[in-house]
Amino acid sequence: MQDDLLVVGLDLETGREAHLTEPTLAYWRERGYSGRRTLVCGMCQAGIDAAPGTRVPLVVRGKIGGLRRPHFAHPPGQAPVGGHHPESVWHLTAKAVLAAWAHRQPGVTDVAVERWTPNQARRSDVRVYFGDGHQVALEAQATVLTDREWIARHADYQRQNITDIWLWRPGIRPHWVAVHHGQSMWEFDPVQERAYLLLGAAHDRPARWWTALDLHLYAQHEPPCVGDILLRRELALSMIGLTADGLVIPDSVHHEIGEARTDVREAADRARPVRTARPRPRPRPVPPVKPRQLTCQACGLPLDPVLASFGRHVLC
Repeated sequence: MQDDLLVVGLDLETGREAHLTEPTLAYWRERGYSGRRTLVCGMCQAGIDAAPGTRVPLVVRGKIGGLRRPHFAHPPGQAPVGGHHPESVWHLTAKAVLAAWAHRQPGVTDVAVERWTPNQARRSDVRVYFGDGHQVALEAQATVLTDREWIARHADYQRQNITDIWLWRPGIRPHWVAVHHGQSMWEFDPVQERAYLLLGAAHDRPARWWTALDLHLYAQHEPPCVGDILLRRELALSMIGLTADGLVIPDSVHHEIGEARTDVREAADRARPVRTARPRPRPRPVPPVKPRQLTCQACGLPLDPVLASFGRHVLC
């Protein structure tokens, strides 16, 4: 099911966006079109593709285990012509799903949607507060940003010690500026509650590639390098954790990358030339030392060793 077929609900009783991840279908049917009619289209209410304040009670469709995922829908004949804009639907749905998921993460004490930063310079899609005082901003980005726009937003969060995490709508161009600043690349499908981690594909191996210091680039790697061919790893949102430092990549992906790096290191070892030891030079024979010949100190003739202590012949 495409996200442009869905509707984001608003619970008038609580004033909060409604999403079918919680509570039960019966709960929402009781508040929907056939019940108390306090579950309305959040986009019509906000004046998106309709007059501001338009209240359209929603129908809850689908069933647990059915062919179609349970979802909210306009009653027949009450939807805007052509439906709501897909990007707006994706954005509102993404905020609701991410907020519900963040509430379940260890150490999280509060989650707020559309919360301003302390200096009023930036409004986060979803702000997550941890018990130790750290804050995380989850940004669900459906449209393309220029490099300057993204850098300005990222810098605002950095100045206020808020970790910014960006989840992009599938299908928009890669924002390499975020990769250049050390960010992982995530795409997000709020309808299926799945995220896609983008890995960099293995680089081509040039001549003498095994001498490179960054051998891991010849395997799939994360984060990718700017301009890499990108590989998508589909992950259920429930498999991904959240800490004050960012999203926690599942062990299965770390294992995949680790095995690929091991294969590259082994290939590099096989590619390196085998060094043969040079034969050691054979030592030159040392000529024997001839014994010193004794001579008579008086006549200079050979002297018997017996007379060595005298140094001369008896008659000299």
